[in-house]
Amino acid sequence: MDDTDDDTTGCSSTKLGNLNWRPMRELRETTDIDSLYRSDPTRDSPRLAKNEAYAKSVINSWNDQLGKSSSSSPIENLGAPFVYKRNDDGKPLGGYLVIPSTLIQKSKGEETVKSDNNTETVPAIILFHTGAGPQDIFLYWQADILARELGCAVLIADLLSDLEGWTWTDRERYAHERTRLLEYGVRQENNGSTSIMGRWKLQAAINSALDALQNIQQVDEGRIAALGWCFGGQPILELSRMNCTGVLGLASYHGVFDGNEPSSLLSTDLPISGVKQKDMRNESQAKVVDRKQNHPHPRALICNGNADPFVKPEDFQVALDSFEQSAFALQVLSFEGTLHGFTNPYQDINPDENFAYSEEAATKSWDSTIGLLHDVFSQ
Repeated sequence: MDDTDDDTTGCSSTKLGNLNWRPMRELRETTDIDSLYRSDPTRDSPRLAKNEAYAKSVINSWNDQLGKSSSSSPIENLGAPFVYKRNDDGKPLGGYLVIPSTLIQKSKGEETVKSDNNTETVPAIILFHTGAGPQDIFLYWQADILARELGCAVLIADLLSDLEGWTWTDRERYAHERTRLLEYGVRQENNGSTSIMGRWKLQAAINSALDALQNIQQVDEGRIAALGWCFGGQPILELSRMNCTGVLGLASYHGVFDGNEPSSLLSTDLPISGVKQKDMRNESQAKVVDRKQNHPHPRALICNGNADPFVKPEDFQVALDSFEQSAFALQVLSFEGTLHGFTNPYQDINPDENFAYSEEAATKSWDSTIGLLHDVFSQ
């Protein structure tokens, strides 16, 4: 996909023409449903669904939405695996990039990037995945709709180094990786005191996605947004604290926030489990302080079901307090009697009673998100 030896994005500008593009239409119209929840996934053919019911539910909803939509662009989108590296340890991350086909033009029978002298730039959106991982047909659906609605590039980011879709089946590994990702970094100061440097591993994963996206020549670095579902709410919360240049909009749907704040960790005599005691000055934190928010009206949207058993009221309030202290103007949508996972139609048939789809909550959340994105991308 570029000039690096291991086929991951490097520091140079990413060449879109080198990616393995396929029309998104082929995926949403597939008749080979079994391939979406394969038991032998590979990097070239990852597992994208929990089971047949999940795959069919999402595919059907995807096509239904396009059939009912009168506002989205008729331009077909292209999608391609987009492998990039973590900034801190070089691990490959299995992203997926969706773009309007207009960013690629036909030349002599081959797809090539538009002329460097006349490059079209578009806004971009990062999608942060649920506990199901980045290889999720639900996120492909969301990316396709967003690219149509806004004419933007959409990157499904990978927080776990999951290129094959192992998160669907290896829950023990997921729990381990999730815990590691959410660790706080601790630095011992010269005067003997201890300071919290933030969730440095999560910040590194976020910065890696931002860097990969901003290395694409066709992406407008000054117009970026991020959306997160469930576990993906954690990077949305972290982004609100990071003040990254060009990040203008944030949205979270049934985000699971743990409520732990750095100040509360420092005020306790108990050991901080799993936290690295190290000098963070040369880690991802250095990038965080270099990126200053310079947009006059950044916005954040938090969509939450008030009956969600995975979101404790006290934890949710801590998250809201953190957003209120950020540069983002906050809007909160709280849905009465709504359970976890309300944006995904599969939850209608999920036997787990903690999950349920809500058409009303999903529609209001989505409409509010599109309004927010139009607002911040047009300024």
